[in-house]
Amino acid sequence: TRADDNGATGVANADLIVQGAVRADGQIDLQAQRNVALNNNVLSSGDTVVIRADNSAVDGDATGGIRQAAGTTITATQVGLSAGTNGIGEFVPAAGVNPEINNAISVTTADLALETTGLANVRDESGGLRLVNQVTAVGDVVTGTEIGGSLQLRAAGGGSLTIADEIRAGGNIDLVADNNVTLEQAVRSVDLATDVATGNVVVRADADNNLTGNITGVGNITAVELGLSSARA
Repeated sequence: TRADDNGATGVANADLIVQGAVRADGQIDLQAQRNVALNNNVLSSGDTVVIRADNSAVDGDATGGIRQAAGTTITATQVGLSAGTNGIGEFVPAAGVNPEINNAISVTTADLALETTGLANVRDESGGLRLVNQVTAVGDVVTGTEIGGSLQLRAAGGGSLTIADEIRAGGNIDLVADNNVTLEQAVRSVDLATDVATGNVVVRADADNNLTGNITGVGNITAVELGLSSARA
């Protein structure tokens, strides 16, 4: 299934607003010339979902973001998210609200690909998440992982987080898992133009504090400052 608003309405920089639940047995591809607003669930039964805000091939203005209403989620075997400068999720919460819960894009998936010229904040509820280089749906390919701003990625539901694709982010990076964090590829907080370290990196295993969760892997970390936290017996 493909749904898009790339100027077909005659409105420049059009948004795609998902009001009703989207369900398909196969792949789902949602595209907008500017923003995508997910006000209901998106579910692919046993297949992939790609959501693309700011289809730059159409308008080329590099804006557009993905937002999600509280209590909704994206469910698929693989999820790919792509956005312009408006980013994927938000970091700024309402007063007194945990920004990780209130403003993260909620997914339930095994594999995730991300790319945006803005920031990215994603939380997985499936019990295990792997960050991968590429996800495809209906011929639309998201290739990651380059983030223009900060990256916040959380594997909740008692799960582990595996970084299977190199991360390059122009801002701070926060990688969190209830269980283990495995760094198979490099994690780099760098200026995307000069490749010089520019931000901080925090990697936290055992975020649910049940004394199960370690940080392992061969991936190098590049940052101005680095914080590591794991289970203590």
